[in-house]
Amino acid sequence: MTMTTTFHNNPLTFATSRMLIINDASFRQATTAGNMHTFATALSYFQVTLSPMFPNAAFINFSAVAAADHQPCYLLPYWPGADVEITLGNAAKIFFTSNLSGCGVQVSGTRAAPRVIHSNARDVYDVHGAVAARNAINNRLAIHGLHDANVGVLTKADQEATFNLRMANQLPAIINNIVPTKSGYAVDTNSVQLDPNSAALSGAVFGEKAANDDWTFYSQLSTPVLQGTQTKTRKILRNKHADLNSSNPVTHNSNDDAYAVMGQPRQFWP
Repeated sequence: MTMTTTFHNNPLTFATSRMLIINDASFRQATTAGNMHTFATALSYFQVTLSPMFPNAAFINFSAVAAADHQPCYLLPYWPGADVEITLGNAAKIFFTSNLSGCGVQVSGTRAAPRVIHSNARDVYDVHGAVAARNAINNRLAIHGLHDANVGVLTKADQEATFNLRMANQLPAIINNIVPTKSGYAVDTNSVQLDPNSAALSGAVFGEKAANDDWTFYSQLSTPVLQGTQTKTRKILRNKHADLNSSNPVTHNSNDDAYAVMGQPRQFWP
């Protein structure tokens, strides 16, 4: 079974251990800042792969046509400074949008055909800073959902609140679930230190459709591992260690870059 099939069959379990990196840059469509671009309810096709640069993350790659080891999905790529939207159907069971750094996502409507909006205020951020950008996103989403039913919103503030709560209450379980970056190694959990700065976290949003056509949406959070080691698991080589993540510039190796998923993705809609 490939990683693509594993994710397709059970995305919630898969996304509890591996950071998702949505590789959708080639599918983005230029939109004037402040405007809304509507994507058609059309299928894309995704494949899940690993990368030597981030071996304990999973890259979600996309194709416009069906290909080997791809599964159908709906995709909503963001555009800097603009808002994008799509209404989902029932021809695929998985939905993705671009990774969130400071963006907002809003879902509304029926569970069989929800409307999803991804709002970005990069233009506001560049001129007025983060607080103004957050306010702009909140205001836009409120206007977009003014006449919609069953509105659910996910913002940077929501992600930060979840992050801080899980750092306080779930840290041992989160550390125990970190995937080693090297094959044949195990994480030395007592050595791990996570980045406590919520600004460093990465967010991935995905949706899953049940057999009865009901969609549910989840928010995944990941943060960098500041330091830690992993050890060769074979007994004869047990003393062989490697950095889990080298924040020290003297020893830094991009192939050691590790991320911790902050627990099971949180359901935010409905």
